Amino acid sequence: MWTVGEWLTYWVENFAAPAVRENMLAGYRVAINTHLIPGVGAHRLDRLEPEHLERLYARMIAAGRSPGTAHQAHRTIRTALGEAERRGRIIRNPAKVVKAPRLADHDIEPYSIEEVQALLRTADRRRNSARWAIALALGLRQGEVLGLGGQT
Repeated sequence: MWTVGEWLTYWVENFAAPAVRENMLAGYRVAINTHLIPGVGAHRLDRLEPEHLERLYARMIAAGRSPGTAHQAHRTIRTALGEAERRGRIIRNPAKVVKAPRLADHDIEPYSIEEVQALLRTADRRRNSARWAIALALGLRQGEVLGLGGQT
């Protein structure tokens, strides 16, 4: 019988790695290797209970991890166990029962006019200054701005 750690390791390399982008895969690996395997990896896959996950998330937050980190661990194990459920390795996915750790709301502070001007002056000395101007003007993330040039 699989342990949770064995399943997570197998899942990330055989299901996630071929199917997701590198950034997502890196996030899965961090959640698995840093939090999930040390926290619940020794449990038998078919004996993992929602309470095991709830206690793990509480320990993570008590140890100073952000709710966002615990939330990422939850999303990772929920996805991995969903595949185990589809393949008949477990009867039910205990992560579906657990409420994900609540993410803290953050107020977004927009840049002041002076800060935007300073950013644009600095960016103007680089060959990719237009990217920064577009990002600041439209509120786009770096990947979104870079994607604008690749569409034909």
